[in-house]
Amino acid sequence: MPEHKHVQPLPSATPCRDQSCQTCPTRTRCLPRGLSDSDCALVNQSVVQRHGLLRGEYLYRTNDPVGHRLYAIRSGQFKTYHLSPDGEQRIAGFQFAGDFLGLDAIGLALHRNTTVALSDALLCEFSYPRLVEATLAAPALAARFRELLGRQLAQAQTISLLLANRAEQKISGFLLALPADRRTDERQTTVVNLAMSRADIGAYLGLADTTVSRTLSRFQRLGYLRLRHRQLTILDAVALRAISASAEPAGPGVAPILGAA
Repeated sequence: MPEHKHVQPLPSATPCRDQSCQTCPTRTRCLPRGLSDSDCALVNQSVVQRHGLLRGEYLYRTNDPVGHRLYAIRSGQFKTYHLSPDGEQRIAGFQFAGDFLGLDAIGLALHRNTTVALSDALLCEFSYPRLVEATLAAPALAARFRELLGRQLAQAQTISLLLANRAEQKISGFLLALPADRRTDERQTTVVNLAMSRADIGAYLGLADTTVSRTLSRFQRLGYLRLRHRQLTILDAVALRAISASAEPAGPGVAPILGAA
């Protein structure tokens, strides 16, 4: 198993203003979203330090001490998983900029999962006790934090529903749930950078990596998406939603997707 690599604080030369929650470009996707500047300042006061991780480095592993810490992703992508008794990865989810890591370990002494960076990443490390104190002083922040906890529960329920579907439904639902890195005006397309491998997607959805590759290629031939290396552009979200909902996409010349690979 790869050597445990510990997170490293960002260089002290990084300007403090660039580290503030108030000026962070991820603010609109993270905990301070929709909060006033004063409430955002309370969030910032709960940050213990900020970390930089390289691709392949571990934030924490199963049975590492929790230490009353939570982590907000400023940039980058992560994978959370645990190992089965026979040593296979059971992927619990993928996390993106604005997501929180460690929510599943609140109230625990040890982590139940392993979290690894799928790309170079920046994180903010929060003191959970400080954050709780901040929520007591700011009702809007408390509501936003409850929303984050509810979103994590909803994500777990979503994957449970996806696992009961056929391959095309699983993959279309997965693609639609990915957060966009950017949206373009042309055709209202959505662009996502996929740091995870086909094997990771397959393990998450209960599919073989060859099935994932064939299905993505089929979607690309039908014009639903464009895939260049790790950059995914969703060209026809309506068609993908139709597949996810078990309906055939409408439109002349559009062939239905038949059967799971």
